[in-house]
Amino acid sequence: MPDHVWIIRRLARDVMARRRESGWKSLLASIVRSARVLAFVNAHQQFLALDVSRNYLAADWNTNLFHHLSQRAYLIEGLSMRKRIAYLHSHYAFEDQTFGDAYKRKVYLEDGLTLWEKRQGGVHTAITLSLSPRWAPEGELSVCLLVNGTRLHCLSFNWIAGGTVGMGSQVLPFVGRNQGASSQAQPALASFDACFPNNSPSFFCFSALQGLAQALGMTSVVGIKGRANICFDHGAARSFINAYDKFWARLNGQEIAEHAYLISLPFYQKPLVDVAAKHRKRAAMRRSYWENISMSAHRTLQPYLLASDIVSLAA
Repeated sequence: MPDHVWIIRRLARDVMARRRESGWKSLLASIVRSARVLAFVNAHQQFLALDVSRNYLAADWNTNLFHHLSQRAYLIEGLSMRKRIAYLHSHYAFEDQTFGDAYKRKVYLEDGLTLWEKRQGGVHTAITLSLSPRWAPEGELSVCLLVNGTRLHCLSFNWIAGGTVGMGSQVLPFVGRNQGASSQAQPALASFDACFPNNSPSFFCFSALQGLAQALGMTSVVGIKGRANICFDHGAARSFINAYDKFWARLNGQEIAEHAYLISLPFYQKPLVDVAAKHRKRAAMRRSYWENISMSAHRTLQPYLLASDIVSLAA
């Protein structure tokens, strides 16, 4: 089947799926945005030629393949259509060239890759790497912290060419989403606090992302600024600044662009000798979990790599 015919069929399927989920106003807006795919058929043919796109991402006809155009925004607020397609393609090109079929099955067709887990007192805590929900185009992949199956925190990201943020040819994870638990997850959060006192779900997730990046030979992570997040709400500006800018700053992140921070790996931790004596034991315990999570994520990912040499993306 020619790619343009396949794309049209896929668009029609996506529209029918959203008809059951959205109001008419939202549906019409989505149809108009989705139709923009037809203006970039050649670019999407390259995307669809990738094994991971055609045989894994597109294997489920309920998956919205074109959410980078059908949603109001994608990854970073204000990206042009061509840049959205470029970010999407470079991410999946890296996935395709870096990981084998076993990884693709787990991440795209199953429940994801378990990077770390612990069972304690009837509480199962796990960190997974999986495909992000299609309705949240803040990153194609998500590192999620789950407590007894309830999500407490999520970091969503794309693999990007470092040149897009002035970092040369190296590949980096670009985090577009750093989201904590909803009010409905309070029981799970209480269980987490009981098992890991004085710790934070956000640090657990970032530690796992750090392990993934280091397994791929990466030395930095890029995090979006709160105001550049595609869901930014002026009425909740302080919450976005706390969740993004201030969190990256706690990791010693440095502003590198209008919309981003650069966090060097391993992320900065204040020397224990500089921590007040009465807090050192508690700080050491927190750090031991972070280190264990990073090491577990690193070890988990390594067997799925196709080669030891990591592919570079064109800026």
